[in-house]
Amino acid sequence: MLTSFIKVHLGVSFLLVLTGIFFVPLIVSAEEGALRIITSPLPISLVALPGTTVTTELKVKNAGTEAETLKIDILKFN
Repeated sequence: MLTSFIKVHLGVSFLLVLTGIFFVPLIVSAEEGALRIITSPLPISLVALPGTTVTTELKVKNAGTEAETLKIDILKFN
């Protein structure tokens, strides 16, 4: 009984190792070239009184491996 348990345990362990060997490189290669934009500070909260101008600095870093085109919009949240 104990030897069959050990055989099953070794078989399952072997399958897990094989799965890791064959599928991990596929997952890693799928992430290459992905969009990776880093902004700081985050979040930014601004309040502007009517007729006034508010400014702030926003840093954007492309941490990916390819050039990206960004479009920035200002949204109002209540």
